[in-house]
Amino acid sequence: MTLNSDSILPEEVKQGLYSDFNVAALTTGYFKISKESNIFLIEVQLKKGVENTFEIEEAFRKAIGIYLKPKFRLKLYYYEKFPYGMELDYERKFKHID
Repeated sequence: MTLNSDSILPEEVKQGLYSDFNVAALTTGYFKISKESNIFLIEVQLKKGVENTFEIEEAFRKAIGIYLKPKFRLKLYYYEKFPYGMELDYERKFKHID
């Protein structure tokens, strides 16, 4: 997989999330990628009951950062606060890129 400084692929974020067992255990796997100016925003939904702490955020940042060349900002959401619906497309897939 080639890393590009202009884009982030959902597969790269997934690799990061699931490369660390402890991080993978804290997320539903739903995330959204968007671009704000020259920096990417990655928004991730935590599992029900998981509290967002500095240590958890650092673990996510480290795990995802291994696979990404571009700069990114990370935002973790409590399960109930994830602002994106769980709509699925005709292939029953969540839309990761905004």
